[in-house]
Amino acid sequence: MRFPSYRLAVCLSFALAACAPEPEAAPSPTTVPPAALTLAADRTDLVFRYVDPTSGAVATATTLDAIPAAARAEVVVFDPTAENAPGYEQVADLTQGFPATTRAVAGFTLRPRVAVADPTASPAAAAGAHEIVLFSAPGCGYCRQARAFFDGRKVPYSEFDLERDAGARDRLSTLARKAGVPPERLQGVPIIFIDGKPMVGFDRGRVAALLGG
Repeated sequence: MRFPSYRLAVCLSFALAACAPEPEAAPSPTTVPPAALTLAADRTDLVFRYVDPTSGAVATATTLDAIPAAARAEVVVFDPTAENAPGYEQVADLTQGFPATTRAVAGFTLRPRVAVADPTASPAAAAGAHEIVLFSAPGCGYCRQARAFFDGRKVPYSEFDLERDAGARDRLSTLARKAGVPPERLQGVPIIFIDGKPMVGFDRGRVAALLGG
């Protein structure tokens, strides 16, 4: 007995539906910002990023005294002991010195006037001066390795969760276009941008080389 073509198609569609696994529930977006940080003068492990008023470039410091007074109104604070919150930066007004409290800002980015690299900077300072963006996903082991690598070296970075952050894919597409790479070529996680150059996956040796050893 022969089935008409349309009946065969209907039967096949029902058969495939019966075999297909149930789709997983989509993860809910992360909407709760991380807790603010309280900054004290005795902390020696904090890293600060700011826009240098002289060069217009993003610079890094490990002490308040190293931050020019004109740049202290808007400083990104990296605390290696605090839990990382993808999509957020801890921003502080340090014009009054310490103690100070940060505020968690979603999608915050320091905006340099120019991109300047200081060839005389020490390897540690050069590593801190790099702009690093990590795109991750929950349950990604290599994402955890990348995060641990940056945290262990006290290297500031921004992280965006591609599954839970609604704006992460738009940000990824923007960075990919700036790098001259079609976004569809960047598949998988982690995706790491170092000074605007993307890589897919985590290669410890390559990342260390890009950060100055």
